[in-house]
Amino acid sequence: CCYSIKQSKVMRNYKEYFERKTELLGNGWREHPSGCVPSALALITGRTFEDAVEYATEKLGYDRKTGVNSDRLYRLLDSSTRWKKIGIQDFCNEYKVNGRIVIRRPRAKNLAKKFSRGKYLLMTSGHATAILEGELIESNPKRIVNAVYEYVG
Repeated sequence: CCYSIKQSKVMRNYKEYFERKTELLGNGWREHPSGCVPSALALITGRTFEDAVEYATEKLGYDRKTGVNSDRLYRLLDSSTRWKKIGIQDFCNEYKVNGRIVIRRPRAKNLAKKFSRGKYLLMTSGHATAILEGELIESNPKRIVNAVYEYVG
């Protein structure tokens, strides 16, 4: 299926991320300081950033300065037939510390290596990003992932 390991592309620095995101979305995303959800949706669905902003404003209550309500976003993704939730428990690391088992959620860069095919939306604490065919479009690849959705639609 979609969990093959291949050479993934992870942004090495902010300049590389900035240039790649501008190449994919144009310059409009720069005017939205909290535009991670519309950016990720535009990258994944192949629509323009402006269309994604319009959609996020209408469906998710997106605001340029505060972003979207994550509860509304999760509800929309869970109820949609275009998105398939992938359990991250398969990608968590488990180890012992002082006799106690600790489970660590995966980082975005590690999931980019696992998801070499397809388009994925990664939800982190207060942020959303995209993986496109193994390429992580993210300024901070060390973010810890809370949820993963595959775009099937």
